[in-house]
Amino acid sequence: MSELFNFNSHDSISFLNDHDYRKDNTNDTAKIIGTYKNEKIKLLHENKVLHDINATLEDRVKILEDKLNKSIQDKKDTEILLLNRIRSLQEQLRNVLADSEECVKEEIQELFTEMFAPKKIRKITLKWKN
Repeated sequence: MSELFNFNSHDSISFLNDHDYRKDNTNDTAKIIGTYKNEKIKLLHENKVLHDINATLEDRVKILEDKLNKSIQDKKDTEILLLNRIRSLQEQLRNVLADSEECVKEEIQELFTEMFAPKKIRKITLKWKN
């Protein structure tokens, strides 16, 4: 405030004649506009940086989603392959068991035939008679 007023010896207040207030207003306005433009440029730059970061993050999320979906599909494919392999092995086991059962039945039949063949029955009867 003391800059605006000059107290002279007669106790009267007079404005300083060598100070142009319009020039100060223009300078202040220019400073404000310059500051505003600089801040706007900074904000636009920060906005672009944030937009780039967001785009990068969206790209990364898309890549991760694709990898996850591929992994899930691979696991499903693997599960299907394993189930098919298990079914195939079960069928092979059934066939082997059926073949084994048939072989065992044939061997038992052969044993019974050999044991109770007419020659043996005759031998048994002949031995018994003696």
